[in-house]
Amino acid sequence: MPEQLPDDGTCAAPDCDEPTPWDMAALIIDGAWYCSPQCAGGHLNRHGAPAQVTLHDPQFNADREELPHVAADAVNISRRVTSLDDADIAIEQATDLYPGTFRVEE
Repeated sequence: MPEQLPDDGTCAAPDCDEPTPWDMAALIIDGAWYCSPQCAGGHLNRHGAPAQVTLHDPQFNADREELPHVAADAVNISRRVTSLDDADIAIEQATDLYPGTFRVEE
């Protein structure tokens, strides 16, 4: 699957104006960029289950060696999902995979 194009805008959550530039970590769902797991989870509440959840990690902070089928130079780490519950799990797994904190943490 091709990598999503850069967003260079702000978080897609309706009440959030945090930046989501290409060079910062983000979660991508249905082509929309989210600054945090909380904002990404809100997407699921509004739109239902997506086809995949992507951790955008341009700083390569997440350890790719432990991930089968993820190239060492992959900026986006995507996981296909099959249901709304699976999408929630995918967001949690992406959060656990990312060793730092996202810009917005509730």
